[in-house]
Amino acid sequence: MSGDGRAYMMKADEGQAIWFAGALMILKAAGDRTEGRFALLDQRVAGDYAVPRHVHHAEDEAWYVLEGEVTFYCGDETFAARPSAWVFLPKDVPHAFRVGPAVRGGQARCVGGRPRHRARSRRARRLARAPRTRSSLRTRAPRASPAARRRAPADPAKGR
Repeated sequence: MSGDGRAYMMKADEGQAIWFAGALMILKAAGDRTEGRFALLDQRVAGDYAVPRHVHHAEDEAWYVLEGEVTFYCGDETFAARPSAWVFLPKDVPHAFRVGPAVRGGQARCVGGRPRHRARSRRARRLARAPRTRSSLRTRAPRASPAARRRAPADPAKGR
């Protein structure tokens, strides 16, 4: 894909599919297609999946929940999001999320437009199941870096 300024469309399962920390992410738009303005991922995770608090310094993050329920934690705020909910998480503010039953949501990264998941991910051969690796058997994402843990609590449910 090149940033040729042409309109395009992708169907539900089209786009580069990768597995990252137990989540299936289908890349719909990346910086090379949007001239670096944003990236858009269709993210699908199993029930009770959680991501520890972490911080993005280069980009804002936004979510549109398509299916399921997700609780987002951002700074001191908590948002219980259901289908059709929009959640905006500004850069430089610690945030996390936890899903109830299995969830599907669109994730947009604003500014920079290059999801960094690609460097630490595996290309998905199938969209139905995660690859059978030791790390994919966990429903929790790996721990945040030591610097991120110092800046923000790792347990989104406790908030400390």
